[in-house]
Amino acid sequence: MITVLGATGFTGRLVVEELRRRQLPVRLAGRNVDKLEAVVEALGERVPTVVVDVTRPETLPLALEGSRVLINCVGPFTDLSEPVVAEAIRQGVHYLDTTGEQAFIKLIFDRYSDQAKRRGVVVSPGAAFEYALADAAAEVAGRELEPCEEVIIVYALSGFGASRGTKKSVLRVVASEGYLYREGRLVRARLGAERRSVRMPSGRKLVALSFPGGEVIHVPRHVQARSVIPMMAFSSGRALLLPLGLPLLRAAMVTPLREWIFRRIEVGPVGPSPEARAATRFTLLVEARRGEDRRAVIAEGCDPYGLTAVVIVALAAHLLEEGPREVGALSPAMVAGPEAIVTSTGEAGVRWLR
Repeated sequence: MITVLGATGFTGRLVVEELRRRQLPVRLAGRNVDKLEAVVEALGERVPTVVVDVTRPETLPLALEGSRVLINCVGPFTDLSEPVVAEAIRQGVHYLDTTGEQAFIKLIFDRYSDQAKRRGVVVSPGAAFEYALADAAAEVAGRELEPCEEVIIVYALSGFGASRGTKKSVLRVVASEGYLYREGRLVRARLGAERRSVRMPSGRKLVALSFPGGEVIHVPRHVQARSVIPMMAFSSGRALLLPLGLPLLRAAMVTPLREWIFRRIEVGPVGPSPEARAATRFTLLVEARRGEDRRAVIAEGCDPYGLTAVVIVALAAHLLEEGPREVGALSPAMVAGPEAIVTSTGEAGVRWLR
């Protein structure tokens, strides 16, 4: 059994649909019984459900009982999901989630890796679109160059409409200090601490700003690299304006205005429409470097939210059907190998170039 926690949310519903498309056994977990029934009705088939509230840890054991893999889609993860990880390990259940929050990923690797190893389970936070694809690409790009001097990861997005959960996570990233991986260690850095000019595969020249992404936790676990720098690419105009607005936004996030912003998010759309998702285009450029020698891997496609469901379900299916390759806190590419991520997303329309 694969249990989806947060099955009634925007990402959770997509994950459930992908599980059923692949005819994998699924149980829906959420705190609202009416919303759970609505998901079941939309599926058009009877699947088991369980009511669980992550703010009440005493309800968690029932959600995991009889499950082999847990997919957690409940955020903000930093606020809500540490007890979920602890309970999954206690019950011997493999854990995957869709977080984009670097602080949570670091917490889980630091605090729970040894526990997961002793229990013989996989714990893989951040097994979603952006981090999973980049993690796989970093291993493929770095294979012939290890030890690499640097792995640079650049995302370029157009037409992106964010879900409520993504908006909240982005605000957290913008407002807080995170880490980059430089000279073999994590160093504190704010968004935009590093700025570079990059030429994308289309030939367009963009400005890339570093951000505290989960890749700096994931990639060094299985790729020998002295530095790992995740970056987001913008036009020169946007790259100029963004640093000017960041101090104001950070200041707002430590005042009562933060709660007003979050309430405004909650009354907005749950997530983008299927048409808006299909209109979102992305290019991921991952380049490994050692001296003058470079290797690049490129992924191009659309619909990041749909790909999150494809990736995390592919990893859950591997754990359910074949078992783990190794145990402990793992990056997405370590769960089933980078080829599993490349293959599953390629079948879903992602174009991979090397």
